[in-house]
Amino acid sequence: NGLVQGTAGWILNIALVACRNHLKPYPEHHIILTVHDEIVFDFPDYDMKLNQRLIEEVRAIMERMGVRVSVPLTVGIDRHPNNWSESK
Repeated sequence: NGLVQGTAGWILNIALVACRNHLKPYPEHHIILTVHDEIVFDFPDYDMKLNQRLIEEVRAIMERMGVRVSVPLTVGIDRHPNNWSESK
């Protein structure tokens, strides 16, 4: 179990760096925190077209980070504009 958790933590760290670098040109789009195996973002709601594009780009970055594992890495997206506690 330690090997699996350590690998998952390593993959999450790589994803955080990749996402942060991708969002640098968008100063109002933030990574807020991580919880277990989730990354929480905060995007402003005034440009939903841009947000949708960035969401898809971030998903693609995270799913193809160059980590070789025998199972697919898939990214799920939840949108909760008012309150993170409404998630799940």
